[in-house]
Amino acid sequence: MLYLIVFNASLENLEDTLYYFHCDIREYNLKNGISTRDALPSFVFGVLPSCIDKNLKFKKAFYFNKKDNLEEIEFDSPLKADIVHFLFLNPFQESRLHRLLSDSFGKGKIAMVNPYNRGVLNCESKFRTYEILKENNIPVPLCFKISKFNKIGLNSLKEILEDIKSDGIFVQPEHGTEGIDCRFFKKSEIENIFEYISNKNEDLIIREKRGSTRRAGLGADFFVLRINVTYDGVYQADSGYVMQGREEVVSAIRKAEKKNINEILNSFEKEEIDCIKKTACESTEKIFQGSKPSLLIGIDVVVEDNIPYIIDVNPRPVVVGSRIIGNNKISLGENFGKGVMQRWNGKI
Repeated sequence: MLYLIVFNASLENLEDTLYYFHCDIREYNLKNGISTRDALPSFVFGVLPSCIDKNLKFKKAFYFNKKDNLEEIEFDSPLKADIVHFLFLNPFQESRLHRLLSDSFGKGKIAMVNPYNRGVLNCESKFRTYEILKENNIPVPLCFKISKFNKIGLNSLKEILEDIKSDGIFVQPEHGTEGIDCRFFKKSEIENIFEYISNKNEDLIIREKRGSTRRAGLGADFFVLRINVTYDGVYQADSGYVMQGREEVVSAIRKAEKKNINEILNSFEKEEIDCIKKTACESTEKIFQGSKPSLLIGIDVVVEDNIPYIIDVNPRPVVVGSRIIGNNKISLGENFGKGVMQRWNGKI
């Protein structure tokens, strides 16, 4: 099987992901004593959209060679993928590119890890995400939508802030990604909040601050748990990492670091960990209800008073991290591998 990651953003992120896939495949096969062709994908390549021709074939790609070095390779004859995964798309045109690529590969009848569908659309509207989860009694921060077509007045803003019990809020684009243009304000900064919103010409959301800021095992003040939920007929909280930062907006573009998730999970009780995993899986199921599930979804979680709050659902998550259960160090487990094989075979 040839597994293709289509990307057009950071080569550094692609390198990390390709390496994890490379190690996963090797460790999975060694552990099970089976040949690569019978297990997870035989080859994982990263390809730019510009290198894919009208027949959905490619001649240039990035991959990890047998010496564990990233290498760009050019083939004598064009290759065609068996299954495609869309990751690391330009954040300023991410949704549009995902939709166009998904349409093209769908028409070519090539299996996709994360086809663009209503479930992905639900993820991309943060307000819609919160509404769906709230309707299904899944904990989310209190959230308000500010339409670009209906500018909010100062008195209306004051009424919104009165409903928010936390001492801080986040103002962010409703369809944003990677923490771009997300701002944290103290609730008392009403004039600053109003000025910021008034100068924006896009749909925004205001969400209350949730989540404890300190936890044993972490040196930084702010953290978010990323839980990778995989699907092979059932949803499973498979792996993840901790985003650890020095400011309230915890994201890679704000220099937050990715850390081993077990460093913080060791400070949780087993019941708390089980609750986090269960909530992440239920969130994914509700978002994709009625749509073909993505095989890998990133759920961002903050914890407050032992309650896991979902703050984001990412249909194109970065694939790094460590297993949640046990000491296995591979980044994605057998559940994901089985899901890929079943999607390739047309079973899910």
